[in-house]
Amino acid sequence: MDDRGGQGVGWSRLFGWGLAVLALWFVFRWLRGVDPLVWQQFQSLEVTSVLISFVLFQGWFVLRYLGWEFISRRYGLDSQRASNLRMWTLSELMRYIPGNVWSFAARYRGAKERGTGRRGAAVSLVVEASNLVAGAALVAAVFWRPEWWLLWLLAAGVFVTIWPWLVRRLASWRKWEFPKPLSYRDSVVLLGVYLAVWLLYGLAQAIIILSIPGLSTPGLTFLLGINVTAWLIGYVSVITPMGLGVREVAFVTLLKNTIAPGVGSMLAVLTRVWLVVCELAFLGLVTIFTSRRPGSLE
Repeated sequence: MDDRGGQGVGWSRLFGWGLAVLALWFVFRWLRGVDPLVWQQFQSLEVTSVLISFVLFQGWFVLRYLGWEFISRRYGLDSQRASNLRMWTLSELMRYIPGNVWSFAARYRGAKERGTGRRGAAVSLVVEASNLVAGAALVAAVFWRPEWWLLWLLAAGVFVTIWPWLVRRLASWRKWEFPKPLSYRDSVVLLGVYLAVWLLYGLAQAIIILSIPGLSTPGLTFLLGINVTAWLIGYVSVITPMGLGVREVAFVTLLKNTIAPGVGSMLAVLTRVWLVVCELAFLGLVTIFTSRRPGSLE
């Protein structure tokens, strides 16, 4: 019996777990270097607001995963939810490894091994990333220039129309076959999901900022838009792991007319730390969930 395929999968999984451990090392190294004043600030936060923000962030991760699952199953993914969820969560964690390719590589590998094949995995990655960017851009735009609502509506209409068309044209040209390629209806649903994703993210971060006692800040909707915009700038910068530094500079710059730079810098780091803490908590919850599901280790 030829067991070379099984050995290949075993080495692949071992390499994947090695990357996950490396990502955790980078995360904890970064957290150790955070200014102690930021950690002290956490102690003054209003407990109820912290809990609400925490729940919103867990919903943010869950909704993002469901968006990925929706996309990847259209292009051939055939795996139990527990296994796919763990793969997606670990690949997200790998954003913290310098190089900016490990997260995409891990998700591509995981999707390919779970039934999408090379083409389906590549298309799934591109569609997910484009919906992340489109959702964040629309939320940011609406909160910056709500009076241009008709323009944003037209932009959303173009986006949900172009992706299914492009994928179908590409598949027809290259003679690729996918189980259930995205329809126009699917594209509308996806954009709605990613709009909700970024509303949850912006709201979770805004609530944390507003819970700081004695701090004079702009309103909830303004802070929501600022946080989403700063994330978007960090994501598309592809300069540093997880947009570290770029997102924080963008955040401070966007707030410069309403909050002193020193306070803005503190808020930028505090919200980043809170995001990392919530992500580690989500990783823990996913590990517990998947370990209790039969077949989750296949």
